[in-house]
Amino acid sequence: MLSKTEFYFQELFNKAAIPLCIINKSSNKLIVNNHFHKTFGYTSKDIPTLNDWLLLAYPNPDYRKFVSESCDKTIQKALKENTDFDQQEFNISCKNGTVLTMLITGSVIGSDYLITFFDITEKKKSIEESEMLAFALNNTSESVFIYKKDTNKFSYVNDQACRSLEYSREELLQLSTFDIDPDITNDLINKIKNTVYSGQSYIIETRHKTKTGRIFPVEVVATPYVFNNQIYTFSLVRDISKRNETEKVIRESEEKYRTLAENLPDNIIRYDNKCHTIYMNKVIQRTLNTKFDIIKNMSPTEIYTDGSYNIYEQKLKEVIKTGKEIEFEFTVPHFFPKKEIHLLKMVPECNENGKIIGALAIGRDITIKKQTEQDLINSEYRKTILNQIANIFLTIPDDEMYGQVLDILLSITKSKFGLFGYIDENGNLVIPSLTKDIWNECSVSGKSTIFPVSMWGNSLWGRAIREKKRLIQSDRFISR
Repeated sequence: MLSKTEFYFQELFNKAAIPLCIINKSSNKLIVNNHFHKTFGYTSKDIPTLNDWLLLAYPNPDYRKFVSESCDKTIQKALKENTDFDQQEFNISCKNGTVLTMLITGSVIGSDYLITFFDITEKKKSIEESEMLAFALNNTSESVFIYKKDTNKFSYVNDQACRSLEYSREELLQLSTFDIDPDITNDLINKIKNTVYSGQSYIIETRHKTKTGRIFPVEVVATPYVFNNQIYTFSLVRDISKRNETEKVIRESEEKYRTLAENLPDNIIRYDNKCHTIYMNKVIQRTLNTKFDIIKNMSPTEIYTDGSYNIYEQKLKEVIKTGKEIEFEFTVPHFFPKKEIHLLKMVPECNENGKIIGALAIGRDITIKKQTEQDLINSEYRKTILNQIANIFLTIPDDEMYGQVLDILLSITKSKFGLFGYIDENGNLVIPSLTKDIWNECSVSGKSTIFPVSMWGNSLWGRAIREKKRLIQSDRFISR
């Protein structure tokens, strides 16, 4: 029968609100309390001895060895110094598979060890999260300011806030928004707070002033933040000096580009990645006989629905898809006052990340150039023909000369039959170039190569000779 003291101890052991375990020094048998079973899930049958407990609580052999050796050292130290066991932190695997972080200590009670377990899982997790959050906040490139709902004094500032404003953390925590923002007003503060504490974010561009008086532009994003049932304002502040400088450079660059584009003699037009028109210079507006406001945000085939710009838009889509520039000649469609040939160059446009966002098309009217080139070709061709005929006159006998010249002329005109002759001293038409091929096709009686004036009648070729001009007839060639 248990004594009163033993009974109270047993009741205290079993009803304790923390896991407890008694280990017999000699047998290594375990006695555990109710909270131990509830916390770890193991029954007395699962862990009758210390070795059984170690196998289940620390399934990884290497970690189990580490725990055993650490506990042995702690026990030996406690026995030697006659003290309680030093606190040790271990991760224990429960029966349901979860892992709990426990702070373990103990005492020597006669021939037994009393082991106490304190669950610090959530506390450790909270500490780790806080440390992680603090690390992240202190290593971000933005300044962070946190202050309570009913005050403008800072409750927390990160390292970047201290660096950017040239204050120590202790100094900065003694200040408020009014000390670092020369543009802030009570009305604006109240407007920000009303927005934030209604659960929304508030974004504003303002200025901050450093300890030495330097002022720089910032963007502030204020959001609500709840901690320990208290509402705070969490302000993320970004120095936008470089961004403003970049935007200024871009604006100046765009102004220069626009000035250049408006004064170039070329047609210039920009498209987004959907082939929608987003810019046209004055030259292209004159060329297309339209205004930018009329066709803004329209694609070429939406502007001209008759199919005349289908090829143009196909080329445009190819540039946007492949990122490769294209150069081609494009004949301006029929509905313009005159036929024009343009040399077009389409190049992809990319943003700062290299992503294609559209295309730029530059066109130049090369109609005159193309006509000049064709005229030059025609001139050179005529020279070549005349040289060939001159060579025949100089080197070929008279009876053969007319036939060879005729061959050249038939080739040029792409004709099957023809005549080439001269007017003799009697005014007769003499045609030495008549061949048996022609005669075979001709049904005229009394065939001859000499045609007196009296025979010309009102024939087409007779009239052409007399009137000294070119005549064309689409009917059968009939001599009258």
